[in-house]
Amino acid sequence: MTIFLKKKTLFMLITILSISSILVGCVEKNVKADELLPQSIEVMRTLDSYLSDVQVIFTSEANEGGEVNMNAIITYNKEPFAYSNVQEITSTNKSPNNPLDKLILSLLAKDGVVYTNNSITGLWIDETDPELVKEVENNADLFQNFNIDQFTDLEVISINKNKVTIKATANNSTFLKSLLASFNTETSGYVEMIIDIDTKYMESFTYYPKIDAKSGEQNKITIKTKDFNNADEVVIPKEALYE
Repeated sequence: MTIFLKKKTLFMLITILSISSILVGCVEKNVKADELLPQSIEVMRTLDSYLSDVQVIFTSEANEGGEVNMNAIITYNKEPFAYSNVQEITSTNKSPNNPLDKLILSLLAKDGVVYTNNSITGLWIDETDPELVKEVENNADLFQNFNIDQFTDLEVISINKNKVTIKATANNSTFLKSLLASFNTETSGYVEMIIDIDTKYMESFTYYPKIDAKSGEQNKITIKTKDFNNADEVVIPKEALYE
């Protein structure tokens, strides 16, 4: 009987501890979007380095029904400054005005030199103009123009373990304007951001811009970031150094 009671007591203790853990988890996940997002923005704006995978999909009237896809891998190091942005652009529009199926553009900067290359010529060009180098340095950081005032209607739409997805409206955002620099359009639409509760790192940022009266998932910009403050060193290809 005593052994049975001990076992029953132990079972009850385990059950209580399990329930307590669940309740604690629920408390920790009582996240407020208007508190977490400003914290995340501050963290992202002060990163020393990171690696971002940027994916862009555009379907607009200007493309005559075609779809433009861009995939870029960006490595950013603040100090000493070094930057790599390699983009692969493809299009489903095969009109005479767009004969290219794929275009690869590379822009790298390191030690006061900017290196550029495109897959059409295959040639590397290096520039040491201080103004150009400074311009690249000033615009290299994807998150430098992040500001909480650029986002409204904040809403937590899901929580998965320690990852929170926040949805918000974005209008006339400086950050988003820089993403849409090649398009003559206002920056309206909505965004979804996945933020780590513990580190405050914004691991994913997806923007659904409204272009040519079209919105939703027809147009999408996704930035997935990792290696926070631990990005690899930018390496300049040998062909860029010796051409």
